[in-house]
Amino acid sequence: MQDMLKGLLLPLRDRSAEYLESELEIQTKIQGVSSKIFTNPTSIKNSSLLATTGSIEVYVAMGYDGTLFEEIVKIFLQGDEVEGEELIEIKESISCELINIIVGNAIKNPIDNTSLNITPPLYIDEMSSVFKDKNSKILTTNIETIYGNIYIAITHPFKKSF
Repeated sequence: MQDMLKGLLLPLRDRSAEYLESELEIQTKIQGVSSKIFTNPTSIKNSSLLATTGSIEVYVAMGYDGTLFEEIVKIFLQGDEVEGEELIEIKESISCELINIIVGNAIKNPIDNTSLNITPPLYIDEMSSVFKDKNSKILTTNIETIYGNIYIAITHPFKKSF
């Protein structure tokens, strides 16, 4: 399972770095992959989560240091002045759109090389914890920029038994 997760996480990491550099013109430094939970999850803001469905079921979470996300929002707004509730909605939309673009373009089904079905993303203001059961594996990676880091985590869903 860990090899499959790593095989999905690496393209996510690489596509994220490529997107930051080519689309947003933010220079990056790619980090390795580890199987641990984020060390300071309360600093990871404006996060989003989605799942893949079908033959490969995984959860993918992406979050940003505050300064990096503010820079991304500024780039998306292209100089427009937005405040209050509208700015909050735009930030949520940007976070969800980024994970949607990156996951949708980065990973293929390793079983048959087809596209994976993905759920609509959920916005999470502050990633205070990543839930997993004792049998789950979470792989994480981060990408450094001059504005802060982007964090990516992938895990397989746990099965509840009633």
